[in-house]
Amino acid sequence: GVILLVFSAGVVIGLLQGQTRAERLVRWVARRLRFDPDRAVAVIRHVADRMRYLLRDRPLLARVAVWAALNWLLDAAALWFFLRAFGGSIAVDGLLVAFCLANVLAVIPITPGGLGIVEGVYIPALTGFGLTRSQASLGVLGYRLAQYWVPMLVGGLCYVSLRVGPWSMERRDRLARLR
Repeated sequence: GVILLVFSAGVVIGLLQGQTRAERLVRWVARRLRFDPDRAVAVIRHVADRMRYLLRDRPLLARVAVWAALNWLLDAAALWFFLRAFGGSIAVDGLLVAFCLANVLAVIPITPGGLGIVEGVYIPALTGFGLTRSQASLGVLGYRLAQYWVPMLVGGLCYVSLRVGPWSMERRDRLARLR
């Protein structure tokens, strides 16, 4: 997983620097993994083009960085509130270290959404920063319930509502009148 992530980043950087060598490498790997080499190169070229565009547009790059940082900080704040709800008190630096560690390791594509990995990192890390095992466990499980499972449940219900019932997509004539 990590090797694939590092390889992909290397290829994108290679395309930004020198395109022909990187494309040959992508084609070779795609053939070995039984992917369409032309499609793999097209995807990597698209990512490299988007990266070039982002790197040229400094105001856009700054906005992306600010929004990404704000997203992470608000997500960490949500975790802090869940820990406080179960009686836990942790310093901001400990929370941010545990949060960043769990989210970096969640990127490794072993389970969807880092399921199990995130919890397996949060609980010992938060315990190491002074929370009791029960405070860390209850806080993290409540946070993951709200952050991971509730949106999935709501999304599933929204999907079902589009397939079944009075608002189903098959009844578009009824929806047309609402527009």
